[in-house]
Amino acid sequence: MIGHFVKTPNLPENRVKAVFLGEKYAQLSSALNNMGIMTINIKANYAISPNVSYHADMSIFHGGRNQIILSKHIDGISQLCDKLKKMGFNITITDKPDGEKYPADIQLNACLLGDLLFHKKGCTDANIMDLAAASGWRYIYVNQGYTKCSICVLDKKHIITSDMGIHKKALDAGVESLIISPGQIRLEGYDTGFIGGACGKISKHEIAFTGTLKHHSDEKRILEFIKSAGLEPVFLTEEPIYDVGSIIPIIEG
Repeated sequence: MIGHFVKTPNLPENRVKAVFLGEKYAQLSSALNNMGIMTINIKANYAISPNVSYHADMSIFHGGRNQIILSKHIDGISQLCDKLKKMGFNITITDKPDGEKYPADIQLNACLLGDLLFHKKGCTDANIMDLAAASGWRYIYVNQGYTKCSICVLDKKHIITSDMGIHKKALDAGVESLIISPGQIRLEGYDTGFIGGACGKISKHEIAFTGTLKHHSDEKRILEFIKSAGLEPVFLTEEPIYDVGSIIPIIEG
């Protein structure tokens, strides 16, 4: 083990040592590796749309510490399980099959913020719901099924989203939320991607983005909000920000 498990999903307390990232995003993997962060590269989930098949947040849910839930449809699932088990992770495989059409593709795309589970009611994998019940998480029901994709998690009390429904539910739950203009985040095959799928925390006070915000109309507001939360942005490439299905921190120093 190169560190210890991230206790609270999405919210490392120290420098991150390992993350989940889609295998096809080699440029990001290289940038993270150069920062001393190991990337556990996730192969395609061939049961869902090819354009998001390598998106980690569509095929993986981190339940905290060593709890990992994986889609049964990840290519090379046996090898991935063996690798994670050797690292000390407790692995659960989904029972219900994924599907290419919404909402059959969103069962693992819930977003945990502290003890708040943002998700679309009735569409979340049963294993997540069992873990939620055992852990005492509070359910925040939203209409946006691509919940993790849509939420940039800064800390337990700060998020960024372009989804008004999520924004309002977050405010109701006592979470400060910055609502930004939809669009302006590249995702091949779609009109737009989402900000949550274009980032991930790499330390308690750093949030990494796949690219820069220079071409986003809300750049100034986003950067000011990040600063107000006591964080610093890290831009992994010089490209305009793009959606890769999240950078998911799982081990920290």
